[in-house]
Amino acid sequence: MSIKSTSVNTAANPEQEALSDTPRQRVGKALLAGREKADLSPAQLADELRMPHEYISELESGNYQSIRSLMFARGYIRSCAQRLNLDTDGLLVQLEQPEVIVQIHSSVGKPRFPVKMKWQAAVVVLSLLIGLLVFTVIKSSEDQDSTIPTDESLSTQIDDEMAAIAMDDPGLLPFGQDEMETGDIQLAPIGDDLLLRFTGDCWVEVQDRAQRILIADNKMAGDEVLLSGEPPYRLVIGDVAMVEVFFGGKLVLLKGTENNSAKVTIGAES
Repeated sequence: MSIKSTSVNTAANPEQEALSDTPRQRVGKALLAGREKADLSPAQLADELRMPHEYISELESGNYQSIRSLMFARGYIRSCAQRLNLDTDGLLVQLEQPEVIVQIHSSVGKPRFPVKMKWQAAVVVLSLLIGLLVFTVIKSSEDQDSTIPTDESLSTQIDDEMAAIAMDDPGLLPFGQDEMETGDIQLAPIGDDLLLRFTGDCWVEVQDRAQRILIADNKMAGDEVLLSGEPPYRLVIGDVAMVEVFFGGKLVLLKGTENNSAKVTIGAES
């Protein structure tokens, strides 16, 4: 008598694996695919963007161990996506989605759910993701009138702490009542050109009066950026200890929050 052995395929469905990815992992896979399509090694891409080599692997894996904060990670993702010709805004929106983890178990020796129930569950999850995406897009559109789009928790922290600094230091003049509520700080105008000199790793974003983004990038020690636009300039700085700001050829004194970040406006008419 012969005995036939049968094997059971317990490999996970690729669609189920995709659903189990976190938002950071999905963004990382998009960056990995874009880099491979551009035929660049992680070291080549890091050298072009002047960032530490290990950051590329962390962004592609979705495991931000060395990156200081989510704000820095967003800056690195924006730089990589622009270099690789990817949908920058789409990746950043996807990064903000809440994590939805689907547990995958082997069906060997366990009761199996009907196919219909699996499809119903998948439809529910997909509907939730679409709803979250639509809500995020609508919310983003409503917030376009805000001064500078930043991470909400960081913006709130900077607003509160910079308002306290303005009360303690008479050299920092507040805006009108409506703008003071956002935590912006006004510095006396000296000229039109804005020069940024970096002494260390620092994220910076600058907008002019027309709300044009003149720069939104992470810079490293030795970088120097000269910006020309229509003042006032609105700046978001990740670490004020790593950058010197010159307005009209004169050094501007910056004061950061407890984590050394700052949100200031330079060149407003008094």
